[in-house]
Amino acid sequence: MRLFTQFVFDFFSSAPAAVVIAKPRKKKSVSRAVRSGDATRPVRRSSPRQLRYDALVDAMQLRHGFRVRKWRENLSGVAIRVERRDGSIEKILESPYPTSPLRCAIFLHEVGHHALGVGSISPRCLEEHAAWMWSLDAMREYGLIVDERVERRVERSLKYAVAKAMRRGMRRLPVVLLPYLPEGAQTTSIASPKL
Repeated sequence: MRLFTQFVFDFFSSAPAAVVIAKPRKKKSVSRAVRSGDATRPVRRSSPRQLRYDALVDAMQLRHGFRVRKWRENLSGVAIRVERRDGSIEKILESPYPTSPLRCAIFLHEVGHHALGVGSISPRCLEEHAAWMWSLDAMREYGLIVDERVERRVERSLKYAVAKAMRRGMRRLPVVLLPYLPEGAQTTSIASPKL
């Protein structure tokens, strides 16, 4: 035991003190968050384009009265309308935060569902079409770029919505959705209702 105690004593008394120098951490692109009514909104570098996206988010929330439950990292979204027992209606939205034309289009698509009324247009694939057209119109109204990626996303989304409706038994498709019909599908077209 004496030998072990002497070894420990010698080790601690003769060992040089360790000097630890902390390296500064690199700043991430999202340095802090701002509370915007409901969901925590990331603060990005204040480029002129990003300032326009930030203003668009504020304007849409003010105009359409929805609550953002979550800003999604992926390129998907959802618009939910909740009717309470007391008769009040809550509009909830999840989408990516607008930082590019595609992310902005997806955000506005979900806002479009609330602007048009979630579930107010039938069939569902026609509501999807109306929400996408609302989104593109809003982008143009605010002077935002509708680029090729946005147009491809709209086309893919509507082809998926029409194919899903066909799998579920839809045989009469609104005329505006005929360009999104899967190849080889048999259908009868009907006139689209005016929106």
